[in-house]
Amino acid sequence: MTKWLMTLGAALLAVALVVPAAAQDQGNKGAEKKPGAAAKKGAKGAKGGGKMKAVMAKLNLTADQKSKIDLILKESREETKKLRASNATPEEKKAKGRELRKQSTDKIMAVLTPEQQKLAKEEMKKNAADAKGKAKAKKAASKGAAKGEKTKL
Repeated sequence: MTKWLMTLGAALLAVALVVPAAAQDQGNKGAEKKPGAAAKKGAKGAKGGGKMKAVMAKLNLTADQKSKIDLILKESREETKKLRASNATPEEKKAKGRELRKQSTDKIMAVLTPEQQKLAKEEMKKNAADAKGKAKAKKAASKGAAKGEKTKL
């Protein structure tokens, strides 16, 4: 169960760190940026890490914990940026990204008290369930759109 929760935490960290950057890269490939695109990022901000930061906000962290976690997230962002810029294959990038996310999650969990770890795991589990539900809804909507049906997300 603990291994599963750590994997879940790593997956959520992945979403928080990699997906916003990948979405930004995809957006830069097309025409000019749409007005207000930055405003639509919401809690994620320009640097990513929104989900993890939202979880951390609920943990009543001490100033020392906050500074340690901020440093961990900063290092993780830097490593992720280097990975995206590398000449590795997509498969290698994916594997290395998983490894980096797990390492970051492990480091963050080590900074937390046992009570905070429990709450963090619960929040990450809830976020994963929300993300899974949104993915299913998006997939269903795209299937409906492919059939010519009008659907709302």
